[in-house]
Amino acid sequence: MPNLAPSLALGLTALPSSFTSSPTSAATAVLSPSPPPLLPPTPATMAGWFGWVLTFVFQVIPRCLYWLIAFTTITLPTWLFTLFSMSLTFTMNFTTLYASAASGPMT
Repeated sequence: MPNLAPSLALGLTALPSSFTSSPTSAATAVLSPSPPPLLPPTPATMAGWFGWVLTFVFQVIPRCLYWLIAFTTITLPTWLFTLFSMSLTFTMNFTTLYASAASGPMT
């Protein structure tokens, strides 16, 4: 592919032919189910691996820790407080008692 950056040319060669053939077939291809997106490339150099490790350490681990801490300190206590503050008693007022007594004994 002329005059394209190598990464863009590589991305365009990975597209199915239905996306690049014509506008009408491209419109039908959008409506049809497409395959899942490709996985990101595996780092091949030491710098790539170092960048992957830095990304993991400074983005993935803090995101998981933030979710875990927020869930255990905010969400879970809120759910437990809501559950344990419910009144699980049976209330019967005089009207209900009178209606059940007027209907007679249950046999």
